[in-house]
Amino acid sequence: MPVSSLQFTNLGPFEEVSFEFDPQVNVFVGPNNCGKTTVLLALADILVDPFTMPEKLLRGQSRFSVNFAGVPGARQAVEGDFPIRHRSESPFPKWGAEDLVTIQKTNRQLGYRTFVPAIRLSTEFRAKGPGALAAATSRAQERNAWWIRDEEVVQQIIDLDYLGYRQENAALRKLISKVGQVASRITEGFPIEFVRIAEDKNGLFPQFNTPDGTIPLNVLSQGTQSVIQWCADLLIGYAKFYDFPKSLDDKPGVLIIDEIDAHLHPSWQRRILPVLTEEFPSLQIFCATHSPLTLSGLKAGQVQLLKRDAKGKITVSRNETDIQGWSADEIYGTLLGVEPTDLATTQKLDRVHELRRKEGKLSPKEKRELESLREELHQGLAAPFLAQQADVLASRLKQAARDSAKGKGKPAPPKKTAKSAKRSTKKTAPARRRRKR
Repeated sequence: MPVSSLQFTNLGPFEEVSFEFDPQVNVFVGPNNCGKTTVLLALADILVDPFTMPEKLLRGQSRFSVNFAGVPGARQAVEGDFPIRHRSESPFPKWGAEDLVTIQKTNRQLGYRTFVPAIRLSTEFRAKGPGALAAATSRAQERNAWWIRDEEVVQQIIDLDYLGYRQENAALRKLISKVGQVASRITEGFPIEFVRIAEDKNGLFPQFNTPDGTIPLNVLSQGTQSVIQWCADLLIGYAKFYDFPKSLDDKPGVLIIDEIDAHLHPSWQRRILPVLTEEFPSLQIFCATHSPLTLSGLKAGQVQLLKRDAKGKITVSRNETDIQGWSADEIYGTLLGVEPTDLATTQKLDRVHELRRKEGKLSPKEKRELESLREELHQGLAAPFLAQQADVLASRLKQAARDSAKGKGKPAPPKKTAKSAKRSTKKTAPARRRRKR
């Protein structure tokens, strides 16, 4: 049962604001200080338990109203005050006894909910054993609104691996492998595979096979660690909520994630949402980004555009058309309000906007012009990254040439036995006789 709309007052930079949501993907974009994180925190405060809105964002009496897509018997709208406290059966404010049935039904229809903050911290954490973190630091405490640390993710992986062995349940360990598989679809060109729980003098840690060898989580790049952190947090929590089913395809859930593209190369940024929607078709996603490539391929109504008007008030709008086939410069200019710095590119982009407004009525010549301009704009933006990839390839080729010159990488010739030498003589003798004739 997806969240269909949200309204709230006196929160962060907003006096009053309303949103209409897509049932699958909702991406918040806009300049800094326009309230993207505030909206995500408001959703987390309403939907995720345990979580409470940071009180510093409250401006007097802050109220909300949230609506859900129609499901018979479930509550269609919930209203209350921020922050939401004293939760019991539901993440919503406490209702009277007569509402208990509809609250529980609404809860089931919403399914799993999680919030991932913008900052993903990496440490040298080593677990002391299964369940050790929960006992030592009370993992049941509310998640911090601003950051998530790798301790929780490492401990979840270790706990799940231990439970799989204890119950002789291979499906639980496959779930950890699934984390690597989902992450690998995002980190294209850098596959990640869970291998085992290893141990050093400081404790237990998960090991992953990568192109750089078998290494712990904390040795991976910050971008790769970030992807694994929130993929593991989502996948393990999602599966645990439904008692580890064979498939999550038909299981509803809500993912709220700030700065979903943090630390990632543009080629990885554009993969995140397509991968998530394919892997988790019943998941409703709310996220914020500053990357035009994260928006590429989205459908009409999936982008929430936040910006300030001349008086400083924040306004909200949604994209009216699909963002398919757009160049990065088009997305920058149309959705992010950023224009190219050089005049020639600005003129090309203006012409693209002019032609796009006529789409459906373009002549064959104008269609060819539009395609050509989009290709030019796309190549212009991609050039620095293509050049970087070319440098990496050239470096690898030079190294391969040096290794070849030293005789490295060549397979050793097979040792000849008496039998193989005899077979070789028998086979080659007739050939010699034929050549003499």
